[in-house]
Amino acid sequence: RVLLRTDSTELGILAKGPGDKTERDLSILESGILAGISDDGSVVAASVTGEAGGPKGSVYTRKLDGSSPVRVGDGHAFVFSPNGKWISGYTVVESNNRQFRLLPTGAGEERSMNVPGLTLAVPLGWAGEERYIILGLEKGKEYPKSWRCFFWDERSNAIRPVCPEGVPDEYIYVSPDRKWLLSQVPGGGQFAIYPIDGGEPKMVSGLDPKKEYTTGWRSDS
Repeated sequence: RVLLRTDSTELGILAKGPGDKTERDLSILESGILAGISDDGSVVAASVTGEAGGPKGSVYTRKLDGSSPVRVGDGHAFVFSPNGKWISGYTVVESNNRQFRLLPTGAGEERSMNVPGLTLAVPLGWAGEERYIILGLEKGKEYPKSWRCFFWDERSNAIRPVCPEGVPDEYIYVSPDRKWLLSQVPGGGQFAIYPIDGGEPKMVSGLDPKKEYTTGWRSDS
């Protein structure tokens, strides 16, 4: 004999834009997880998981006007580019291996993240046109203990570290003015903001990682 149990869960998205008096439902299928909103506040990006998202998951966009969602591609979304033309994320290839890339929200082809000197490069934000903040693993370093944040200029292929080695691989956000990077310090615990152009970090008080988690910056940085 065996006792079986099954559960059904729905994940929704609510939004309230300029001029809206009430929230509107922007849910995507039954399992849309909000990944970000464009800088102009007109479009959201979301990951759809579970049966609705397919075996590799799906990335969708949806306008705040309530029009139908648009499927962008396979995978899981991280962040929206400032101009709303790209979504960073990953897809699973060859069993459990993740391929990190940029997905175009309109016409165009997917772009892989091939960063010199790194075996893994996770796109976490933009610091300008074709200039990225990435979470990376240097060649020869141990995964996942040696995660580190880098600034990468794709045009010149220049790369430099922004935060120390050993930061956790979650809750990392670039400020809207592209000057600061929020991350937990190595080993977890306290949060700090690291200047993208170089300099000393500043500790952030008032965040308890055991009870709270960050979701991003306010528009005024």
